[in-house]
Amino acid sequence: MDGQVPEGENTPKGEETQCDAGAQADGDPELLDDSEFYQQLLKEFFETIDPASSETAFYSLKKLHTKKRKIVDRRASKSRKIRYNVHEKIVNFMAPEPMTLPTMVPDLNNLFGLKNQKRASVL
Repeated sequence: MDGQVPEGENTPKGEETQCDAGAQADGDPELLDDSEFYQQLLKEFFETIDPASSETAFYSLKKLHTKKRKIVDRRASKSRKIRYNVHEKIVNFMAPEPMTLPTMVPDLNNLFGLKNQKRASVL
């Protein structure tokens, strides 16, 4: 197993945090979302300084914190980007090109008197 710890091996029962669940939901086990932890530390810090104004200061700082935008390809909407699925069986397929006849073919038909005759069908 490429360096990952199996689930439930190092964590006691009931101590799995929401941050761990959020990181696993994103699919990247290396990513740890600790924003809730730092918000709690900041809130406790404001409570130790001034208990009366701790809530207002905390929420005013939280509003100043810029939210992350989801990474989305904004040019892909309104059919500005082609969406396609690759079929492995026909990756190098090339459609047949129509045969180009030389310009003198109509003259050759007249030469042998085949202009008014129907062509014989191939069986």
